[in-house]
Amino acid sequence: MSPAGPLAAYGRHRYAVLFYTLLVTLGAAPLLAALHFSTDLLQILLVFSLLAALLGVPGQRWRGLLMVVAAIALGVRAAPTAAVGSGLAAGALAVAGAKAWIERRGVRGKTLVAVASGANTNFDRLRFIAEEAELGEHREAVLAVTIPERPGSFKTFCATLGAKNITEFNYRIADSRDAHIFVGVEVAGGAETAKIVRNLRRRGLTTLDLSDNEMAKWHVRHMVGGRAPFARNELLYRFEFPERPGALMRFLQSMRSDWNISLFHYRNHGADYGRVLVGIQVPPREMAVFRRFLDKLGYPFADETRNPAYRLFLV
Repeated sequence: MSPAGPLAAYGRHRYAVLFYTLLVTLGAAPLLAALHFSTDLLQILLVFSLLAALLGVPGQRWRGLLMVVAAIALGVRAAPTAAVGSGLAAGALAVAGAKAWIERRGVRGKTLVAVASGANTNFDRLRFIAEEAELGEHREAVLAVTIPERPGSFKTFCATLGAKNITEFNYRIADSRDAHIFVGVEVAGGAETAKIVRNLRRRGLTTLDLSDNEMAKWHVRHMVGGRAPFARNELLYRFEFPERPGALMRFLQSMRSDWNISLFHYRNHGADYGRVLVGIQVPPREMAVFRRFLDKLGYPFADETRNPAYRLFLV
């Protein structure tokens, strides 16, 4: 076979080669980096495949422009990582995949869309983006509410909110008279937040709107709690609640009214179920009744009463 044979074959399938080169780079580069091996060879192969694919772009002007863009991308990739961050190939992968599909199917005269996802966004940052969007568009009210520290007041408070979707709930017993709770509620805007605050105050509950309080949103919401040495007969359980309105009220209505909730922590993370940590004061003689309550409730749970983190920071 003449040397032109393999080159011609490569030219016919250059988009497919680029696509699979990108896949290998995305899959192997993190593993090689974790093992402290250089990924330079993969990067060189990727750039070579990209430049070869650009040679087939019709029109000298567009081909030249794309070559310049590729050269800039190569320069950015070669710059120190500390200065520019790690390189992403997500956009190029989408375009290369579309071109490989066109080549395989022989599509002509069609308009295609390649969805490129990048912007240094990963799953770890999605919760932050969602929270900031909710607060920035006034779709979440963040409130500090004081309720009586007695069994049943937690359920009364939730009934006062009505069918509102609770996005966050943080509370730890602190004294024998008042309970201070940090609560997030899904709202349609600032006007609905003001209406909720007025309604709670009419019910005699001291309520503070913290929706625009930066310290509360960034720090205090993560610091609610602490030790409660007088929370006698406390059991700590972790539950998985269905992420739908009414799940919390079902839990509260199923629970005996004379059991006091001494700790509650919940934050909506956008999953199909919510992770909830609950402290309940149950006298030892009522443990059989408590176990029946858990069985009847039907929510997945785990006993965390002997968890060392609980013993160190919350008891």
